Amino acid sequence: MAECIAMVRHEEHHMCGVGMVLDRQATEALVGWQPINDRIITARFHAPQVKTTRVQVYAPTEDTTDTDKDTFYDQLQDTINKIPRHDVIIFMGDLNAQIDNNRQGLEHGTARQTNDNGVQLLLFCNSNGLCVSNTYFPHKNFNKNTWRSPTGNVYTTSVSTNNGGRR
Repeated sequence: MAECIAMVRHEEHHMCGVGMVLDRQATEALVGWQPINDRIITARFHAPQVKTTRVQVYAPTEDTTDTDKDTFYDQLQDTINKIPRHDVIIFMGDLNAQIDNNRQGLEHGTARQTNDNGVQLLLFCNSNGLCVSNTYFPHKNFNKNTWRSPTGNVYTTSVSTNNGGRR
């Protein structure tokens, strides 16, 4: 049962939006949360041995302009830079990225090919010491989502993306 819901969304256009639902245990450990914009929200938790910052995102789709994607990743980088260095980072959300399985010995993806968003995500994770962790194992098509973009393109992707911090 949800004890706390933290979310942000665009008030005028009702597009984008990101949030998180916390159970009682997570709510008790919550130090604070901060909405960055309608695509990024953070929450900081205190556990007995470590503090954890969860960064929840909703990234622009593949059809979005490069300028909007760059703005998103710049804001995301600013957010990551403000997290205390000793915190464990859990970076997760809908990253609208596809990553193939030809990654020179790194984690294996499930897409046929890496799209532009996938390349941008891999570069971002690499520069921040993060690793993509939802694509270690292939998923059956039954466990994937199919999404149709506003331009009519159809994408089939894994259900969720979760990036665990290495630092």
